[in-house]
Amino acid sequence: MKTPSILIVEDEVLAAESLRFTLEDLGYDVVGDICLDGREAVSLAKTLMPDLILMDMSLQGDLNGLSATKEILRERAVPIIFMTGYGDSQTLDRIRSSGAWGCLPKPVEEKKLAEVIAQALAATSQANRA
Repeated sequence: MKTPSILIVEDEVLAAESLRFTLEDLGYDVVGDICLDGREAVSLAKTLMPDLILMDMSLQGDLNGLSATKEILRERAVPIIFMTGYGDSQTLDRIRSSGAWGCLPKPVEEKKLAEVIAQALAATSQANRA
């Protein structure tokens, strides 16, 4: 069975590198370099075809995480999980309306990260078989 691939979209380099190590320790294949901005995220999602995307809300450049998510999902169905330090209801509503699969609070706990990724990949796998 193919190791699931994950694209990290995070504008804080240290947080992104820490996340990369965590994901690799969990057995995932982190594809591409750390993606810092929304336009790059859209481009890499098309070329690398990751099985899942971890997306930050606030990104460098003119395209934030919500807008990048909408553009990516127009091209193909891929589970996108947001990571955000904002837990207010308005932010969570905006995440839900973007089409994202889910949301994790920052700082992301490894156990919760592993659970949510496994759930998203399983749900996507089931949907693809149906």
